[in-house]
This record gives sequence, C-alpha cells and structure tokens, in this order.
Amino acid sequence: MNYERFFTQVKDPTGFEKFDFSHSYGFIGSCFSDHIFHKFKHFGLTAWQSPFGTTYNPLSIEFQLDSLLNLDKKYTYFQAESEVFSWETAHLLTDVSEVNLEKTLMDLRKATRAELLKTNVLFITLGTASAYELVSNGQLVANCHKQPDSLFKKTMLPIEDMNRAFAALVFKLKEVCPNLTIVLTVSPVRHLRGGLIENSRSKARLLELCHRLVEQTDAMYLPVYEWVIDELRDYRFFEADGVHPNAQAVDFVYEKMMGLFFEKKTQDAFKEIDAYRKMQQHRPLSARNSEEFQRFEKKIETKKAEIESKFGVFL
Repeated sequence: MNYERFFTQVKDPTGFEKFDFSHSYGFIGSCFSDHIFHKFKHFGLTAWQSPFGTTYNPLSIEFQLDSLLNLDKKYTYFQAESEVFSWETAHLLTDVSEVNLEKTLMDLRKATRAELLKTNVLFITLGTASAYELVSNGQLVANCHKQPDSLFKKTMLPIEDMNRAFAALVFKLKEVCPNLTIVLTVSPVRHLRGGLIENSRSKARLLELCHRLVEQTDAMYLPVYEWVIDELRDYRFFEADGVHPNAQAVDFVYEKMMGLFFEKKTQDAFKEIDAYRKMQQHRPLSARNSEEFQRFEKKIETKKAEIESKFGVFL
C-alpha cells in the first residue's frame, strides 16, 4: 500500500547555511519559540531568548528588536494598584517603581544587545496579527497585563504596516550584524479567543508577511506552521486544549530543523548529549553519599568530559 497518500509532506526549504556549536542563536516572539529555545539549550547550543517575555504580534516584536538597536527608544509605563509595568513587554516584567522598572529594562536591553551582536541566527516567531490598542490614545500593546477589557480595542494589523516596519527592521539588523541569518516562522499555536475564522485570517496575514519579507530582503522562511498544521495534521500532536503543540510536535519540528541547519557531526553530538541529559535525569534514589550514587555521578562526569572533548561543546 502507498502510505504516502495518508501523509501530506511539506517540501523542505533549501539554502540554509550549516551551523554548529561555535555559533550563537537568538529567539524572540510567540511561545512556540520558547519551546525551540529550550531544545537548543538542551543540546548544548549557545542560545538566548528575548528578555521581554512572550510576544505575539509582529509590530510589538519589531518594537522590541528595534529597542535593542536603538537604546534611546522609549518604553511607556502604566501603574495598576501597586504594580508598574510597560505596555511594550509581557506581564512578567513588573515593579513597584517606574524608576526601578525602567532601569531593569535598560539593563536587559543592554545585555541582550550584546548577545544580539554575537548572534549568527535569529529566529523570529510571529504568533498573531490580531492585536490590542489602548482606547485612550491608540497605542499598540504587546500584552494587556490582565487589565480590564474596557481599556482596549481589538484590531487586525494591516499587512502593509507590518511589512513596512519589519522590512526596515531587517535592514537595520543587517547593518549592525552583516553576517546575521534572520529566520522567520509562524507559530502553529492557534489563537481561538476570536474563533477559528479570525485565527485563519490572522495566520494568513502572517504567512503573507513572511513571504513578502523573503522577497524584499535576505530573511528566510522556515515552515514550522506547515510542518505542524499540514504535515502532522492530527489532534494527537496537540495538548489537551487542542491549541498548543505537544512535546511530540516540538520534537518533530526540532528534528526537521536539525536536518536543515546542522551537519551530520553536530547531529551525532546531539544524540550523545541527549543520552547524557537522560542520565542526569535518572540518578539513583539512594542517598547522595552512598557508593551507588557516587559511582553514578562519576559516570555522568566522565560522559560529560568525553562529549566536551570530542565535540568542543561546553555542557
């Protein structure tokens, strides 16, 4: 039987440079990028993720990246009861003082800028074209910070606005980091607050945005969305909410990425590192000072030293 008729295969993209442990990787955007970031860290790769928290809409992501290039760019602040936060970050970045929060954000921006300047591959994951503006002044927010709905107006970001801002950003990034590879992805996480039809409209705009940018700049598109939605295409690859891809789906995407971005030697290293990580997670239950535990710890340390020596990676 021809089983291929039960499976819609997405044509893998071409033209990606091969990278290894000597390179640095950055991640910003939707929550799916967080999953892939942790995969990179699991396998010993040098990687950083945005300090601004999970951000879904392209214009807020653009603002955050631009604020790393231009440290004079201003964030806006809002106080709700005893907490101060910025409309341009996720809800985890808060303080009791605007002065303290502003300093925290500037410190994060400076540190992340330093990482960005050393980055070889920047993965930008777009989550939704649906966004929220403040009713009071029309300002776009990256996160509603659990504030009352009455403060916001929902909008669908125009492709032209997103395209204009992101094209300018790509050129700015390449001026500062001429050897940077920019990889655009669309998150397979569905945003169902407005329903499936609105989600489909939103994803369509993001997909069109990515392909316009590929045509206009040297940014590249990685079909994460198509791998999960079209190639896997089954609710067994999602969490119980039917919205978020599960661990199997994340593994599937990462394996696809390994084949595109890494030479066989690096992929072989990943297998040994994965075995080492599993050893770490399965330490014996005996007391830490027991002979059994000490033997196992020595075995782990020996394995770590072998991998670091063989592949030139620091675990």
